[in-house]
Amino acid sequence: MRPDRYGAESPAPRDGAAPRDLLRRIDLAEQALADLIGGPPGPLAVTAPGTPGPAERVSELLGTCAERLRQTDGADAGPEIALGPVIAELVDLGYAIADADLRRQERMLAACTAALAELRETSSSTALVDAVCAVVARRLGYRHVSLVACDGDDPVTLASHDAPAARQGRAGRRAGAPSRPPGAAGLPSRREVIARVRGHGADLGSIVAVLHPERDASVQIDRDVLTQFADGFGRIYAQAVLRERLAEQRDLLRSVCSTVQDAAAGLDEPIADLHAGAGDGTTKDVRERARTAAARARMARLTDRQAEIMELIAAGATNAEVARRCAIHEDSAKRHLAQILRRLGATNRLEAIAMHYEANDR
Repeated sequence: MRPDRYGAESPAPRDGAAPRDLLRRIDLAEQALADLIGGPPGPLAVTAPGTPGPAERVSELLGTCAERLRQTDGADAGPEIALGPVIAELVDLGYAIADADLRRQERMLAACTAALAELRETSSSTALVDAVCAVVARRLGYRHVSLVACDGDDPVTLASHDAPAARQGRAGRRAGAPSRPPGAAGLPSRREVIARVRGHGADLGSIVAVLHPERDASVQIDRDVLTQFADGFGRIYAQAVLRERLAEQRDLLRSVCSTVQDAAAGLDEPIADLHAGAGDGTTKDVRERARTAAARARMARLTDRQAEIMELIAAGATNAEVARRCAIHEDSAKRHLAQILRRLGATNRLEAIAMHYEANDR
C-alpha cells in the first residue's frame, strides 16, 4: 500500500509480529520435540490456548530442550544428537521472530506518528475526543478502540469505534451466525491493551484497544506503541484546550474593549470643557459618566448566569435566597459570589453591589 501524506501506510497491517510461515515452523518444531520426548513439551501442555506469543513459545520449547539434556546421562550422546536439529531450528526461529517484531514495531511507530499528525489538524477538543478512537483503529489496525474516563468509581465511555470486520462479526452473531470459539487456531478471542492519557496536568482517561483475534503479535509491542500514542494525544488535547481558553479570553477582552469604546463615544464633550466648565458642574458630570462607563465595563465581564446572580445580590438576597431562587446548592451560590467578586475586582459583596448600581445609573 502506498504511504499517505503523513508518511505511513493506512490502514496499518493486521498480520502481527510473526508471519504465518514462522508459526508453522514453530508448530513443526513443537511436534518434533514432542515425538522425541514422548509427550507434550512441558508447560505448553497445560497453558491456556493462545496465551503464549510466538517468542514465548520458542523460549518455552528451548527451556524444555535444556531440561531434557540435563536429565540425560553424560555418557549417552544420543539425546544431544537427536535434539540438535530441533534446538538449531528454535534458535533460528528466535532470531527470525525478533527481526519480524522489530519490523512490525517500526511500522506501528510510523502509523502512530501518522495518527498523531492527523489528529493535530482537528479543530477542537470535543472533535478530538470524537475522532481519536476511529483514527487509532484505522491507523494501528485494532478491532475495537474506546476512550474511557472514570466518574468516581464508575467507568464512562467517552467515545468508541469498531473496525468494519468487528461490526460485521457482531451483526452476524446477532443474526444467529456461529461465533469464533475462544482460542481457535491457538489464539485468544479477545486481547486488550490499555494506555493512560494525560494532558496539561490532568488525567483524561484511558485508551482501550482490542486486538484482532487472528493477530499473532507480541502484545508488548502494541502496549508500547499505544502508550507512546497516548502521550502524544494527551499533549495534542491539552494544546486544543489551551487554544479554546485563549479564544474565550480573547472574546471576553474584545467585549470589554467594545463596551469601553461605546462608553467613551458618549463622552463627546471636548477636553477643553473640563477646564471651561470647572465652575458650573460639567467636570463632575463627566467624571460620573466615566465612573458609570468603567462600572459597565466591569459588569460586562460577568457571564449570563453570574449577571443573574448579581441582580439578586444587588436586590439584597442572601446566599441561601440566591440558592433557592436559582435552584442550586448554597455552596454553589457562595462559589458564584467568589467568582463574581474576582471578575469585578471587588473586595466584598457591598463593593460589588455599588459597582452594579453605578453601572445602572442608580
